[in-house]
Amino acid sequence: MKVMNDGFIYKLVSGEKAKDIFALGLFELYIVYNDDTESEIESHKDLNEAMENGYDIGIAVGNINLINQI
Repeated sequence: MKVMNDGFIYKLVSGEKAKDIFALGLFELYIVYNDDTESEIESHKDLNEAMENGYDIGIAVGNINLINQI
């Protein structure tokens, strides 16, 4: 898990898991950068570049502030 400065949570997945998730279209995947930004993975090229550069890859979970209100 990675919690961003704004409280948004990403479930991090390995590159191999990300390949499977992307191929099956199970969830939207995001590159989660160290500067607390993210970008959606929209293509195999995006996914491969993320893996080659060692970036974290994650699935959006939600905002911890909203989750804590439940």
